[in-house]
Amino acid sequence: MVSSILNEEDELQYQQYVENHPDASFEYSLDWRKIIQNNFGFIPSHVIYKDSEGQIKGILPLFKAHSIFGTRLVAVPYAIYAGILADTEEVQTNIVNFVKEMTLKSRLKFIEIREKDSGLIYPGFQKVSQVFNFSLQLSPDIDEVWKKLPKGSVRWGIKKAQNSGLTFTAGNSKSDLNHFYRLFLQTRKYRGMPSYPLSYFKDIANSFGKNVKIYTTFLGEKPLAS
Repeated sequence: MVSSILNEEDELQYQQYVENHPDASFEYSLDWRKIIQNNFGFIPSHVIYKDSEGQIKGILPLFKAHSIFGTRLVAVPYAIYAGILADTEEVQTNIVNFVKEMTLKSRLKFIEIREKDSGLIYPGFQKVSQVFNFSLQLSPDIDEVWKKLPKGSVRWGIKKAQNSGLTFTAGNSKSDLNHFYRLFLQTRKYRGMPSYPLSYFKDIANSFGKNVKIYTTFLGEKPLAS
């Protein structure tokens, strides 16, 4: 079998594949596809690979994006990582060849696949390191987490917060979202960066429900960070 563009008939099986794959994140979901399309105008062109029995064995969520740099395909806008999920290398290769043909036939500028494995470079692609991610492995043991934090300003800032009597809330109510969005607008303005619409965050909260948590830190009744 060969790769193809996801159609409505295969959406249920696609979502089941995402839910059962250990490396799939929310950016692969159909809910996220709708959020990105509705709020930013990116056109979805998700790719699937089905075997001879009609079972999906690989996927790549793609969006067509327009800008001053030309039209391109991206997997996935506003995601740090969202590469190909495939059961075998053969499936992976088939998807790569399919999207390369898509790019040429549609005369697109380029295709961008944000793979988590920095050493993975597909034939005909070049590595461009423009995205960075920072993470900290958490554990129930607070002392273990503390040991992983950099000494100096980070630990000093935490101790200062503790001594200042700061409090925090965690939820996904309308009030939580409003606190977050006001601080978000202030931060983006300070950094000279455009803001995302409020509808974007509302759609995330509505689509993912209890999986969404908005943490906000307060000094008294004043929200400081979220």
